[in-house]
Amino acid sequence: MDRVERKIWLSEIIVRKLIAEETLSQDESEQLWEWLESSEKNKEFYERMFLQKELRDYEDIVSLYDQERGWREVNVRLRPVRKMRRRLWTGVAASVAFVLAAGVWLYWAKEPEPRQEVTVRISQIEPGKRQAVLHLASGEQIRLEEKDTTLLTGYSDIRVDKGQIEYGVRETDTAEVYNMITVPRGGVYSLVLSDGSTVYLNSESALRYPVKFQGGTRKVQLQGEAYFDVAADASRPFVVQSGNMRVRVLGTQFNVSAYPESMEYQTTLVEGKVEVGVRGMKGSRILQPGTQAVWDKKEGRMFVREVAAEALAQWRDGIIVMNGEKLDNVMRALCRWYDVRYEYQDSLKENYTFTGRINRNEYLNDVLKTLTLMGGPQFEIRDSVIYIKNRK
Repeated sequence: MDRVERKIWLSEIIVRKLIAEETLSQDESEQLWEWLESSEKNKEFYERMFLQKELRDYEDIVSLYDQERGWREVNVRLRPVRKMRRRLWTGVAASVAFVLAAGVWLYWAKEPEPRQEVTVRISQIEPGKRQAVLHLASGEQIRLEEKDTTLLTGYSDIRVDKGQIEYGVRETDTAEVYNMITVPRGGVYSLVLSDGSTVYLNSESALRYPVKFQGGTRKVQLQGEAYFDVAADASRPFVVQSGNMRVRVLGTQFNVSAYPESMEYQTTLVEGKVEVGVRGMKGSRILQPGTQAVWDKKEGRMFVREVAAEALAQWRDGIIVMNGEKLDNVMRALCRWYDVRYEYQDSLKENYTFTGRINRNEYLNDVLKTLTLMGGPQFEIRDSVIYIKNRK
């Protein structure tokens, strides 16, 4: 494509990336990051646009540049942009996309033409997928991926449908039989328990549960992170046991994060009411929607704080929401999803924290570059290891 066509194409990519938060193709990602790496001015421009993503700020994006000169050229230069694919994205007005595209084109007016184009191919680490291992009471292990099947066992019929397990229990069964589902690094999975409750499991997590709930309590054991949508049953409380932390509910939606290596176990309530307690600790906490109970294992205390509960549970849709999140916490979450590890190459000069959202359905390279644009350190990937170093 010629230079003008390439600029039109890049303009559309930037609009799609920043407004609709679309996942770009590998070729589109490489072209975008090639442009970013070709000039510090390009990086600064993109970062300023990234920080002004609210709709009310799009006019400010345009005003960052020479309007007096630029707008004289806009009508002529944006004619090809008006012919861009009009499949504009859900919830995004055409006028908003046009304003951002105008800002990009005003920047093109100031950008010197490169003498030649150089394409840099980057080895990409793909995001995780729906995968898990089902451990039956018989000791048999069944690998689950994105395929439909029905498993017949001595105690239940298990249907695997579009990456989710659903139990069909025979009413005559009275034996208390436990299964377990484990989700590896780089995976997510969900299951519907015999009472109709749905559990969404995050990477590197495990849930042990009865094939059929017996008695007056519905109890499961969790290691890692899971989102619970519990079927209401006032006569049988639902209990989640994570190490020494115990969450008791009747019917509600909540998230539990209880990774063994973490110094904090968190229970976040989206809807309903839950009671959170810790073995050996006096008292318990009753949560209301929009609050989170945090058990600080190091200090041996529990406290409650207000949070954006629904946002924090968006990991189910591939979105990681950060609110002053420490670098180590962000890296641990990414390493679980992309099945990599990280090391510090330098002694970092800053204590980096992040506020915003990242899409973990993108290639890892793109996610790390977004973190850098948000003010984070530099990252380099070699042999499935993320090396973290100070910004240049």
